[in-house]
Amino acid sequence: MPKISDEAMECLKQHDYTGNVRELINILQRAVTMCEGNVIQPPDLLLENMDVSEASPAEAADKPDDESLDSYMEGIEKKMLEDALRSARYNKTRAAEQLGISFRSFRYKLKKFGIE
Repeated sequence: MPKISDEAMECLKQHDYTGNVRELINILQRAVTMCEGNVIQPPDLLLENMDVSEASPAEAADKPDDESLDSYMEGIEKKMLEDALRSARYNKTRAAEQLGISFRSFRYKLKKFGIE
């Protein structure tokens, strides 16, 4: 099990948690997956990527009036899938873990949105 560096611990302490303890658990699970050595470093936490996805609900006020809720939500879901793929360096298993969904479900969603 990797250890957490002092710098990463400081980042965790300073992060503004908008979710509950599950958010912290997800951050740590992702960090363990992303960690390339035996020590979790700040980039492994992917906190800057989370700020983007946490901002998504606030963007709801910017939803065009002529867009349906279903198509708007699909746009958000597609963006989250693409962001997870990028942050996981296009490793689909890691991206699915980051999103907290099964690999099978992740693969289905990629096919649904035409993401390769």
